[in-house]
Amino acid sequence: AHVRDRASICGIAVEDADLTDLEHRPVAELLLVPVAASSHLLARHPGPIDLAGLAEAVQVVLGEHRYEAEREDDRHGVFSPRTWRVVDLATKHALIAAGLGWGHMPEHLIRDDLASGRLVQLPLDAWGGVARRRQLLLVWRHGGLMGPVARWAQDRLTQLCKRAVAPAPPGDHHLA
Repeated sequence: AHVRDRASICGIAVEDADLTDLEHRPVAELLLVPVAASSHLLARHPGPIDLAGLAEAVQVVLGEHRYEAEREDDRHGVFSPRTWRVVDLATKHALIAAGLGWGHMPEHLIRDDLASGRLVQLPLDAWGGVARRRQLLLVWRHGGLMGPVARWAQDRLTQLCKRAVAPAPPGDHHLA
């Protein structure tokens, strides 16, 4: 939204975001992990969780800064009819960690929570019980002029994203 509104020259988005009127290139790959707080009912569910098991649980979903009318098809990765939409990962993380819902989070942001037991990976039947990978994209407006500083910033942002989402070190096996 900030890039489209010309408030930013470029931004970072996940591949299944609305990319209308934006150019993009991949910068890194994310591992999305379905999680809930260890105190959440879904965390104590025995075995794989099917769609019926998710129906009564609130799913915290990351949305975009868009009007409600523009969200009609914004259902990718949404498995529960009960959703809370937030527009930043920090809020999503806080709500999930507080036990107020469950959701998919980038693995690199929740490594410590998984290792400490604060969050638990959920074995969702809907995804075959495995975490999913998504491309992280650098986005900019069609025809946006990229001078040398903007190109340097894009390259640096790409490096920082790759470093941030790098896999956990060997021997760190807290993901199923």
